[in-house]
Amino acid sequence: MTAYYAAVAQRGAAREQEWNDTMNRYREACPNEYAELTRRIKGDLPEGWEKVLPVYKPTDASVASRKLSETVLTALTPVLPDLMGGSADLTGSNLTKVPKSIDFQPDSTGLGTYKGIYIRYGVREHAMGAIMNGLAAYGGIIPFGGTFLVIMNLPFYI
Repeated sequence: MTAYYAAVAQRGAAREQEWNDTMNRYREACPNEYAELTRRIKGDLPEGWEKVLPVYKPTDASVASRKLSETVLTALTPVLPDLMGGSADLTGSNLTKVPKSIDFQPDSTGLGTYKGIYIRYGVREHAMGAIMNGLAAYGGIIPFGGTFLVIMNLPFYI
């Protein structure tokens, strides 16, 4: 059994070395893209991203939180290419689609491209939550999403 584990460790070490060699070649061939990829993998944010955030005062007129969210997303998407998300079939109501953003869709549909950042989840709030968790766990992407939560307090009759 010890020999088996040693063989697995050697195979893993060889694959890690292949990965490191590939990344080194990528760094040499595409230094800007490599820097962006490694920044995202580390979870670092671009320098100065917070400077684009809108500033509000307590004396400002009240605005719906979904409108404020749209304003913040609109400000952040040009400086945070890591952002990707959408809505569970409520795009027009919860204002999650940033103006001029492109849908994440196959090119063949004519509805978007895989370069897009907006995901139309359909009527699938639970799937949206699962997908956003998967994107965050994978790394390199900062997911966002919007929906409305309804909590019902129904009487229980025996």
